[in-house]
Amino acid sequence: MAQRRHAVFFLIGQTFESLNTMQAFSQSVHCVMNVAELPRLAEVVQKTVGENDLFLTTFRDVQRRIYQKGA
Repeated sequence: MAQRRHAVFFLIGQTFESLNTMQAFSQSVHCVMNVAELPRLAEVVQKTVGENDLFLTTFRDVQRRIYQKGA
């Protein structure tokens, strides 16, 4: 589980609406993307990774502090 917090998962398919957060949530991934939007892949990856890092910043800071106290 700890490794999942350092990974970003994408799901690409014909039935997805790109960057639809509810579809991503229901599929247990960070981002869904429509095949037709593949030319924008680099942009979408950068946006999604940035948002994920921002979301998990506090958690990672607390986790690091707990680890440092125990070591």
